[in-house]
Amino acid sequence: MVFVASEELVMGETYTVRVKIRNFEAFDAANAAILFRWENYGAGGPWQDLPPVVYEDIHAGPAGITEVETTFVPHASGHLCLQVKVEHVEDKDRTNSTGQENLH
Repeated sequence: MVFVASEELVMGETYTVRVKIRNFEAFDAANAAILFRWENYGAGGPWQDLPPVVYEDIHAGPAGITEVETTFVPHASGHLCLQVKVEHVEDKDRTNSTGQENLH
């Protein structure tokens, strides 16, 4: 696999998006939902979900890292945003459950 910088994506190409998720709680987050989505920020369009929603067990502790991946095909040029969100019923702090990368 070859790493491609977010500002060098080509419209219509398929890319693998890999994220690392950490769980700083004292317990595992069993069956957490990992949602990927994108938006054409320049057009002000709505967020588009990237299927499928991935369900993973996110292990406890700062040393535990769970990697999750999906594929993404840029369908537009310009300023796109790619976002990942982790949802779990026992999440105590939802302010740190979303990550975003700006694409060009």
